[in-house]
Order: sequence, then C-alpha cells, then structure tokens
Amino acid sequence: MNRRILITGINGFVGQSIVNQLKLHNLKFYGTTSNYKLVNQETVFYLDLADQKSVFNVLNLLKPQVIIHTAALLKEQDPLRDISVNLLGSVNLVVEAAKVGLEKFIFSSSGGAIYGEVPDPQLAHPSWAVRPISPYATSKLAFEQYLHTFSLTYGFQYNILRYSNIIGKNQPKKGEGLLLSILLEKAKANQPLTIFGREVLGDEGCFRDYIDVDNVAMANLLCVQNVITEKTINISSAQAVPTLRLAELILQNVESKSKIEFLEPRSSEVKRSVLDNSEIRKYMQILEFDSIMNKVFDFERRNS
Repeated sequence: MNRRILITGINGFVGQSIVNQLKLHNLKFYGTTSNYKLVNQETVFYLDLADQKSVFNVLNLLKPQVIIHTAALLKEQDPLRDISVNLLGSVNLVVEAAKVGLEKFIFSSSGGAIYGEVPDPQLAHPSWAVRPISPYATSKLAFEQYLHTFSLTYGFQYNILRYSNIIGKNQPKKGEGLLLSILLEKAKANQPLTIFGREVLGDEGCFRDYIDVDNVAMANLLCVQNVITEKTINISSAQAVPTLRLAELILQNVESKSKIEFLEPRSSEVKRSVLDNSEIRKYMQILEFDSIMNKVFDFERRNS
C-alpha cells in the first residue's frame, strides 16, 4: 500500500497513537500541526484549519490520498472559534483534498458528545437519532453531514469513527473534558477528587464509557486498510463506569492524601453516555475498563 497518508493533529494524544500503529505496519505518512515548534519541514507541516490559504498550501504540496482527521478544538467558552476550526476548517480540508486526489477520509468524531443522554440500560447505536448538547458536539455532527455530501459530490470514500471517552497511557495532563487527567493530577497534588452527582448529591456520579487510545489507533489503521466497511461506527467499550469508580481506582493506585468530595449535579451534564460497540468487535478485541486503567497506572509508576 503506497497511498499518501496525512494525519491532522499528528502530535496530539490520538495522533501519536495512530503514528505508532502506522509505523508498526511500515506505512509512510505525513502530519500537520498548529504548533510551529513541532514542525520539522520534512514530515510534519504547519496547518491552520481556519485559514483557507494554509489548507490550500499544505494539500497542494502533499496531495494526500488518505486523510486521518484527528485535529479538533474544544472551547466550551468560545463556540465561534470552535465552529471555525471544527466545522469550517474541516470543510476547508475535505474540499481542498478532494481537488487533489483524495480517495478516503477518516474522521475522528465524538459519540460521547453527539448522542446526548443514553437511558439505562440502553447503548447508543449509530442508527440512533442524535441529540448533541454542546457547540463542540454540534460542529462534529454537522461535519459528518458535510462529509457524506462531499463524498457524493467528489467520489471519495469515508469512515466516521464515533469515539467514547478516550483514555490511555501518556494522555494529556490538561484540557477540557479530560476527567481522568483532572482526577489524576488532583490526586498527585493531594487535592479533593470531586464527584458531581448524577441525580442527587452523594450518588456515584455520571456514567461514562471509556475506550483505550490504542484501540482507537487500531480502528484508524483498519480504516486505512479498508477492513472496516461501515461508514459510521462506534469505537467504545460499551461499559458504564461511574465517576466514583474512576476516583476510587485512582486513590487505590496513586499515593495520595486526597479525599473524595461530593457536589451537586450539574444541569448541563449528560448523566449517562454508553455506546454500542457490537460492530467494531467484529474487527478487533476491545480492552475493558479495568485493563485500560492498569496500563495507565503502570505508565504512571514508570514515569513518576
């Protein structure tokens, strides 16, 4: 397979895991970043998705046949910036790529954000009606629709990967929505681990579905190899994990004087988000939550 592969957001948490997977299979690739310090002029290029000229220059230079689009911006307090990058920037990317020979577009979407509330004991399936409740989720969903439209217009193939909450070794220590990182850093600093109630103050908190970043990388590889045939597919563990369980595991495995602090529920928060993973399990083995956390804690101990 000699197709030219481009990874946007190559230096991010997901991007780096995909890099490792492609290297294992001896696949050549290029990457883009919005951080000038990480540009190397040979394989990693500067790209501002919101700047049409920047997108045009990079795509006309590299002429990628496969794009793995992981770059995204999560700015809950700045929805216009969020939309300019995640929606308009992604549209810039796919349209310019289609003009220079794009064959496949692999999009990192967000199942955890797009589906909204998932009633117990149900699992959100790609066939579900979607109910995004944030500008970030809405921009992701809108681009999914654009991607389908442009594939018909320009004739390229695509895969939409709807991830649940991605965790794993060497994940970012800061950033919006990174609950595991937030709790880990608080534990290391001996600060209280806060549990916002799901229904009432003092319950076990909201339920989330966690997926290992290495499973995410493998899913992208399978899309590059044209193994995954679904246009839209969930990448998840299908396990409902309460925040209290996550906090307790951290305190059991990290030396800390932190205590658990219970707070009132937040009205804007999804109470339960758990995704159906029956389709992705046809292609790969999915790591369960406890096994993912063991990898995280092993990494933390080796690098503490």
